[in-house]
Amino acid sequence: MLFLDLAWRNILRNPRRTGLTIVAISLGVSALVFAWALFDGGNNQSINTMTGTFTGHVQIHHKGYTDDPSLDLVFHANEIDHKKIMATSGVVAMSERIQAPVLVSTDDNSRGVLVVGVDPDSEQKVTSLQNKILQGSYLSAGKTGQILIGSSLAHALKVSVGGEVAVLTQGLYGSIGASRYTVSGIYDTGNEMVDSLQAFITLKDAKQLLSASDELTSVAVRLGHYGQSDDAVQALSQALPPGYEVEGWQRLLPDVAQKVNFHEWVATIIMVVLFAIVMVGVTNTIMMSVLERMREFGVMMALGTKPRNIFVTILFEGTLLGVLGFGIGLAIGYALVAHFGSVGIDFSAQSDALHQMQGISNKLYPHLTLARMLFIGTAVMFVAMGASIYPAIKTARLVPLAALRGLAGLQSTVAGGARSVSRYLLPTLAMRNLGRYPLRTVLTGFGVTLAMAAFVFLGCFVVGYYDQIVENSTGFITGDGQIQHREFKAELKPQFMLQDGPAVLAAISQDPRIRVASPRVQTPAMLSSPAGAEPLQVIGVDPVLEPKVTFLYKSVKEGQYLQAGHEHEIVIGKKLAERLKVRAGEKVVLMAQDVSGSLVSESFVVVGLFNTGSHGFDETMGHISLPTLQHMLGMGKGLTSIAFRLSDPAAAATTLPQLASIVPDSHARVYSWQELLPEVVQMNVMFKGSLVLVMIVVFLTIAIVIMNTVLMSVMERTREFGTMLALGSQPGFIVRLVLLESGVVGTLGALVGLGLGALAAWAHSITGMSMKAHGMAAIPGTTDVVFPKLTLATTIEPTLLMPLLLLLASLYPAIKAARLEPVKALRHV
Repeated sequence: MLFLDLAWRNILRNPRRTGLTIVAISLGVSALVFAWALFDGGNNQSINTMTGTFTGHVQIHHKGYTDDPSLDLVFHANEIDHKKIMATSGVVAMSERIQAPVLVSTDDNSRGVLVVGVDPDSEQKVTSLQNKILQGSYLSAGKTGQILIGSSLAHALKVSVGGEVAVLTQGLYGSIGASRYTVSGIYDTGNEMVDSLQAFITLKDAKQLLSASDELTSVAVRLGHYGQSDDAVQALSQALPPGYEVEGWQRLLPDVAQKVNFHEWVATIIMVVLFAIVMVGVTNTIMMSVLERMREFGVMMALGTKPRNIFVTILFEGTLLGVLGFGIGLAIGYALVAHFGSVGIDFSAQSDALHQMQGISNKLYPHLTLARMLFIGTAVMFVAMGASIYPAIKTARLVPLAALRGLAGLQSTVAGGARSVSRYLLPTLAMRNLGRYPLRTVLTGFGVTLAMAAFVFLGCFVVGYYDQIVENSTGFITGDGQIQHREFKAELKPQFMLQDGPAVLAAISQDPRIRVASPRVQTPAMLSSPAGAEPLQVIGVDPVLEPKVTFLYKSVKEGQYLQAGHEHEIVIGKKLAERLKVRAGEKVVLMAQDVSGSLVSESFVVVGLFNTGSHGFDETMGHISLPTLQHMLGMGKGLTSIAFRLSDPAAAATTLPQLASIVPDSHARVYSWQELLPEVVQMNVMFKGSLVLVMIVVFLTIAIVIMNTVLMSVMERTREFGTMLALGSQPGFIVRLVLLESGVVGTLGALVGLGLGALAAWAHSITGMSMKAHGMAAIPGTTDVVFPKLTLATTIEPTLLMPLLLLLASLYPAIKAARLEPVKALRHV
């Protein structure tokens, strides 16, 4: 306890220095606690929403079903032992299911969705969809002919509770299933994607629709907590006969699992940077404390204190600083988490983006676990103790007699006489002072370098990632903009075609501001093969003009793109082809709703398979010939949209409003790609906001550490500054000297950090960064490789900002040094 008391007394000896160090640690800890809680809150929300409304925590399938969810891989209910499943550790409930993609239609519209047949009683024990009913009621076990749909799907179909929908699908053994259902309820999970892509009917109705007897596609299992899924998968696998697979939510929801991994990756980067900065601050604080107490340690060692006890005392000092900083930072972070965990953080401005991400609504609730607190606390302790090791070793190796002879590093070394007027005196003194304690200078520069390198690389990554999203989204889907009927964007119905599409196309094609325009017809449809059926967005295009507006043709990996004059051909994504088990050259059937509301179907030959690297494109989009789709939907020469490329994309803000005046259709509107893809724009807002938040936290932590370091340097050299002032140095000279020292460290650290960060970004801009393990596929327009991009905003601007920030952080210590009274300063010991 004696050495703990000594450590406590020593850190209280200089409350200002100690306070600044604790503030730096506290800021880093509170920022990390809140950031991690925000990530965990979003992750929990995604996992709980998706597992609680659809998948359950674990599912049992016939082997191979997860990779190929086909009705060919059904199994009989009596093949598995239900008692063994329920007896497995962690299992709370189970529910049998059979599911298939279907086309749901009303007189007004149609949509391709996944229909799931469930037993209403057992399903409510596995999922909690019954708690999210917006209108009507959940399915009833004793009734038939009911369907439960999401709010987004209900809006698209223009149907309410009590209304009827028609369902068409391909059932077992090549049968065609068709039936009509009454909407019993409408649910709302807060996520548009979830609410638009799935519907529920009773298990009895589903078996009748799909021509099944006791066949199932899956058994959904609920656990006590989603964290038990790995253990449950292993246990259930042993309880099932051969030929079955057990998949946890990570495999069932790969986008959610990858997003969780990505958040862990980002949190790790923030943690490493902040803890490195904290280590610099603690090391400098302990080093300064040691230098001030050289004679004290000499006396202690002369009186018989063992070196190991000196070592332990200094370790205690670092640990106490870590404990205090962690305690205060945790209190601040926990208070923020408790507040926002209760009221939520409203992302209404970004809701268009969030609604496209699985399980996320427009409010996020931070969530802090005990495991996170213990991990951060343990990490802070190790960082603080690690930062104390070098000063402790250095002190323990002191020679008592040498330590008793004076205060190392505090002697005045100011040159007088003629040198005092030398114009090189200021930089000479600054460089000498930086070289006096190279370890402190290197540590400070290292903190600046690490922060700058991490920020530059992260900034380049975000810019490259966003540019890729924009390029892919506009290149695969929208072009620079489109002209559509005002109602078509929301309804996606061929009935909302342009009044005189050919006239509109001719008008804008002749405008010099338009480089090229391509006519289109787009509609939701169902694509089927003998192996199954899948929903998709089919786009009728001109094979000659479309490749000049979009570049989907570049991604065709098998077969070829559409050819002019070749009808009844289709190009689809490779992922979709794998699900349908078709290859280039084979036939598929396309089913859609025509302008009169009737279901129509025609056969097509798959001439090409594209692979963009984005699941959103490769599983849900297909191109066919424009005349073929026009004829199929009964549209004549009608067009639902015209996609175009501008001659000068940079002038889009002024060009698009001008184009509206030449469009000869009062019901038409010229949309920019930003309006067609608001989730991409909002995602950019979120990316930039996150980057700014990281920059503020990191830069503010750096500023506090630098202020503390410079202040300690000033206090160490009190007698030196007193001598300079006594010899006639002006206060302004002292201020410039201190600021120059900080500026040199900041500039060198920023430049080295810029070089390292830019080099890493440049290298990855060539090779690309594979993000399969980091959740990127969940965002529209992303492929599985990201190429960081170097820009002025991500390189030069933060490099200029860092030295300026360090100068501002050093201003207070510099002014304090300039205001010293020479007599008092010369008496300082």
